[in-house]
Amino acid sequence: MEEILTHHISMNFFYAILLLLISFGSIHSQNSFYIKPILNTKFGIASTNGFFQFSKHYPQNDYFQVFNKSIHYIPGLHLGLGFGWKNEKNRFSLELTWSQDMASIANETVLLTTNGDNNYYYNTYLPYRIGFSSNRFSLNLNKLIFKDLIEIDFGVGFIYLSGGNENYEFIVDPSPFLYNSTSTLKLKYTTRAVSNLNLNLSVGLGINLKFNDFELFTLSTIYYQGLKQNLIIHENYYELSDFVTNDTLKYSYSSASKGSGIVIQISRKFQLYPWKSRAKKGV
Repeated sequence: MEEILTHHISMNFFYAILLLLISFGSIHSQNSFYIKPILNTKFGIASTNGFFQFSKHYPQNDYFQVFNKSIHYIPGLHLGLGFGWKNEKNRFSLELTWSQDMASIANETVLLTTNGDNNYYYNTYLPYRIGFSSNRFSLNLNKLIFKDLIEIDFGVGFIYLSGGNENYEFIVDPSPFLYNSTSTLKLKYTTRAVSNLNLNLSVGLGINLKFNDFELFTLSTIYYQGLKQNLIIHENYYELSDFVTNDTLKYSYSSASKGSGIVIQISRKFQLYPWKSRAKKGV
């Protein structure tokens, strides 16, 4: 019920802002409206600590080490769309944007074992990464500086798992493999969503690229910081079994993502009102 109420309040907030922009823009002649197609990719952020966003270390043991990839990349392109209002005189704009997004984690297991002359898995690296598709909605304030070459962006919004957190769970459970001459190692990866909605803040910097005074596109780097709660959690589970002594050691290492990340984005504004023609009039 709390998540539904939060989502309802968030959507009403964005609708209210949109109506305010439309009514305000119709009154002032120095205002314009635009639409902005978006294409971006994201470097995700995952943490092993609920208080420190970039934590990556786990407790060590004598058999293997696990490293959290606090900043990681899962290849993929995301589409988005923005609708904005621009104050031509003061060179700033307000816009509502939607973009495809991803909440993700990544880690790496390093095996540390030898067996006489036969180095079974000595310093073997076992990488793992996974992400859940999501949607991001933002209200952004953009300010143009340095003759409209640089664009500074501040935003507030939320990231949303449209399928609901109960529909997001992924388990990888491979068969045990030989760790050394007397032991086997079993790994199990479990990732699931614990919330389908999280608020976020953002700050970004863009460069407006032009050719002969014609606007080509804006290349931006934007940092998104998720607030309050995790969207997804992940567990690496290990069982090291000695088939001579029948002893079994068990280990569990966890990480989580709030949906935070660094986005590299290409966008282009197309003015809708008043219509701006590129044709030059004769003298």
